[in-house]
Amino acid sequence: MYKRIKEDNNNNIFTQKLYNFLNIKLFNKKEYCGKLVKKNNKYDIDEVLKGPDFYVDYKKYTTSNYETYVGDKIDENRGNCNMNIYKYVWHTHSYYHSPFISSSDIGFTCFNEKIQKHFVFTYVGYWEISRFSDLNLDKLYKICLDVYKKFDENEKQNIKNILDLPFYEINKYYHIRQYYKINNNDKNIYNYIKLFLNEIVNVVITHFNLNITIEFKKWDDFFINLLKKKEIRHQVT
Repeated sequence: MYKRIKEDNNNNIFTQKLYNFLNIKLFNKKEYCGKLVKKNNKYDIDEVLKGPDFYVDYKKYTTSNYETYVGDKIDENRGNCNMNIYKYVWHTHSYYHSPFISSSDIGFTCFNEKIQKHFVFTYVGYWEISRFSDLNLDKLYKICLDVYKKFDENEKQNIKNILDLPFYEINKYYHIRQYYKINNNDKNIYNYIKLFLNEIVNVVITHFNLNITIEFKKWDDFFINLLKKKEIRHQVT
């Protein structure tokens, strides 16, 4: 397993069509998702789906139990786009959303054998979750069961299935990102991302022997400047 934040200006793996799309949709209150195709060593959009408007009720947000309250109830009206399963999949976390990936983003990649790469496009950069093998469920089950036995009763009640344990552990670390309290323009955003990567990779993914690698890559300066200009226009209008 490895983690990496690339800070060079080398995001040339996407087509101009994809950049044009993101320059518009990363300021939309919907989550977009779909399929990518790879042509001449560049990824291009081949399918676009969209979810409902994304809405956050800040008054219901709490970090005490590491859950995110969105809409009227937990997991209601989250604005999620329901992805189909392909070799290369993608979805957006818009300017209004968190710049961090979620446990469901990780789990979706782990448990779907057709997926090789899952890109999550955010305002500050993009996540690349790569699946390099089938998940050894028997081995994972034994590891999870061993950890599960050490939990207290309250923790056990929060886990519906032993195989949910890696993603339960990932959720426990979400207090680090201070969900929705870290805004995309926070000058320390990349430090938070490094901390987040360190936790989920070293503490969770490696520990539970998951079949993925996770990288975060910053947009190049040119695209960042385009997005910031769009942000200013968006705030004015």
